[in-house]
Amino acid sequence: MRREDEDVVGPHVWVTGDPELARYEWKGSPLWAGFLFTFALGAAILFVIVQIGFAAEIDRIAASAGLPMGIEGRVVLIVVGALALAAWMTYHSWQSGRHMPPDLVGVRPWRFGIDLRYGPDHKDSEGDTIKCTVGAILFTPGVDRRITLPRYDGDRIVRARFSISQGQIRYEGDEPAESRGNDYQLDDGVTVVKSSDILVS
Repeated sequence: MRREDEDVVGPHVWVTGDPELARYEWKGSPLWAGFLFTFALGAAILFVIVQIGFAAEIDRIAASAGLPMGIEGRVVLIVVGALALAAWMTYHSWQSGRHMPPDLVGVRPWRFGIDLRYGPDHKDSEGDTIKCTVGAILFTPGVDRRITLPRYDGDRIVRARFSISQGQIRYEGDEPAESRGNDYQLDDGVTVVKSSDILVS
């Protein structure tokens, strides 16, 4: 079985962008898979809610809707509720994914053996550390430019230099980050999308 670290390349090696990776990062799982997962999860949650003490309320709702009392009415309402949730989530996923740029491709930063960041680590409301790690670098074959992105080098931040051309990207080494007022500042035309991906235009 192939290990991921076998595909790690060093500086000055061109890596071809992957359209399937870009599609997954932008759109997520196929809509049908998301629908089935959400339906199953929603039905399970609603079943638990009914079982822990809301059966009487569900029976009243079933009766007001003209459904049979007892288990049959509860099952119908659970199925309808899970279908509504799954339909809403599927529509939301479709809406968020339909604006994907045409011909988009992507590369994961681990291909270069580096830890790219789009912002500083921070704590959430429960005190857990949230790492702002870049999930993928996304671009189209028409992009032809150089960029820098923040990365950790030990315990300090440096800027990783990249060249992008004809649907490929190449890591070209690092430069100090001290020349900028903000170590995590992104270059013009470089934005964070889909929570943790970098889109280069």
